[in-house]
Amino acid sequence: MSSTPERLVFATAIALLGLSGQTLADTFQRVSGTVTYDNYPALEAFLLEAIELDVGLNISFVANSTDTHGTVSADDSNAQFAAYRHGGQDHARIVVKDGYVLKNGSYVLDGFYHVADGGLNAGIPTILLNVTQPPEGATIDNVDIGSLQYEISD
Repeated sequence: MSSTPERLVFATAIALLGLSGQTLADTFQRVSGTVTYDNYPALEAFLLEAIELDVGLNISFVANSTDTHGTVSADDSNAQFAAYRHGGQDHARIVVKDGYVLKNGSYVLDGFYHVADGGLNAGIPTILLNVTQPPEGATIDNVDIGSLQYEISD
């Protein structure tokens, strides 16, 4: 997201198979795959569209504590997981306090999460993911992270 008042960046995400987050029919999208520098913006936009909704995730981030341009940092510190895309325009930071594990060199988020607006930290938006459970009998639409579409417009 750009912090300059002259530029308004609007991000939206639509999975090819359905709506983001939950619908009135209690249908949830469960996004699966490995998060990379290239697909991080689509995941970010999907989650921004799902603020105050519940989503399913089965995603992994390669553990990386560096802040190098062109990478996604993914690290566990201060009893929480945080991921951020370095390079180009500012991107939202994804933060999870519970509901993640470090497995074979990657942080794995596998479950259902309530998506919340975490405000700004040093001018960077934060997306908070809090563990939740889908309602009994909810329909789950599995979506590969590569099929998420996003658009950033000025």
